[in-house]
Amino acid sequence: MAQKPSPIPGAYAAADQLLNETQASERLGLAVQTLRNWRVTGGPKGRSAPPAIPFVKLGRTVRYRASDLERFISASTATSTSGVRP
Repeated sequence: MAQKPSPIPGAYAAADQLLNETQASERLGLAVQTLRNWRVTGGPKGRSAPPAIPFVKLGRTVRYRASDLERFISASTATSTSGVRP
């Protein structure tokens, strides 16, 4: 029976890559200040707002997982402007 190769310590799948504020804001098309505001207030506000984006705090550094950003984008997808999400 063939053995599975052991994972390389410290290696991340592309989806679990940690992005800094600037990289995350560029991926989302938002200002860095918007992400900072959302961390303080708990995320976007509004009737149909998606949930907050989780972040990782390493000392004084803030990072976002690429997979969490993709989940946020999916949760933000709408089919109309009536405020009702699919």
